[in-house]
Amino acid sequence: MFVEAGFAPIGLDEQWTGLRWFGGSGTSNGVVTHLELAHGDNPFDRSEPQVRVRATMAVDLPFPLVRWTVARSLLQHFWRETGVLADDVRRAAFPRETREGDPTEPWDARALRLDGEPTEFRVLASDDCWVALAATDNMVVSVQARDWPMQRTGLAKIGDLGPYVDGTIEIGRRPT
Repeated sequence: MFVEAGFAPIGLDEQWTGLRWFGGSGTSNGVVTHLELAHGDNPFDRSEPQVRVRATMAVDLPFPLVRWTVARSLLQHFWRETGVLADDVRRAAFPRETREGDPTEPWDARALRLDGEPTEFRVLASDDCWVALAATDNMVVSVQARDWPMQRTGLAKIGDLGPYVDGTIEIGRRPT
């Protein structure tokens, strides 16, 4: 999937020195729609840091709908991880009327580096868990992080998938 995609996956930059592995991918009508790279030395241990970065392209759906879908998915993940869901955040992502607004409007704005450039992300954070979303170049970039500091997060397009292949093989050898 990763090699066949018409876009580069996004992962953590060199600040992450731990294990890297494939987090998943998806297609629609035979076209790759999203690629996810994962970072964490032990994905089976919830006390260890883990960061997942997903690049989602608008293929069969309008870009605003893709952004809504990714934002809702992040919000659901955040709620499952933290049990935190402020009323204004819930109302923005699950409006009763129309989806004309920004589902991330009540989220905090933070700059994260993407290929070395500060890029505005919308972020929800609580304790050791945070999620982030940015729309750029007809792509939605999303991050799910646990026990990893946001200020150390740098993202980059990944050209060399070798470390992710090696990490996936290593994880596959481990007992669960």
